[in-house]
Amino acid sequence: MIGSATATTQAALYAKLTGDTTMMNMLATPGVLDMANVANTQQFDYITLGDVHEQQSDSFTSRIYVLAYTLHIWTRSSNTQHSFRPAQMILARLITLLHRKALTISDQRHIGTWYLDTVEMLDPDGLTQHLAAQFRIEVEEDF
Repeated sequence: MIGSATATTQAALYAKLTGDTTMMNMLATPGVLDMANVANTQQFDYITLGDVHEQQSDSFTSRIYVLAYTLHIWTRSSNTQHSFRPAQMILARLITLLHRKALTISDQRHIGTWYLDTVEMLDPDGLTQHLAAQFRIEVEEDF
């Protein structure tokens, strides 16, 4: 028994996103990052993984993990025409890849992944578009 699903689901999300050629063609290199490891020199557009809230519930034979996972999409305008369109296109691909789709999670069983909501924000620099997309992921493991 692992006792948490945070690391295993992050690894599964990373593999799913970086394994998709369409997604990777929409992003700079590297395009999918842990939110704690974004360099100041990181080129736009990119996604950060992080902001996870995990809850657990037990039955007599297994533990279920319910995770609210926020994926952050970062894009930047190169002119005064501020458009969230590039970020929205990345979001659409995220939803295509993750909503009601299987994740390969080691040592645990993936129950499901569901898209919940998105918040769009313009950063104070006036150039950076930020979308915070939340997904619900459920995972189970036997005792």
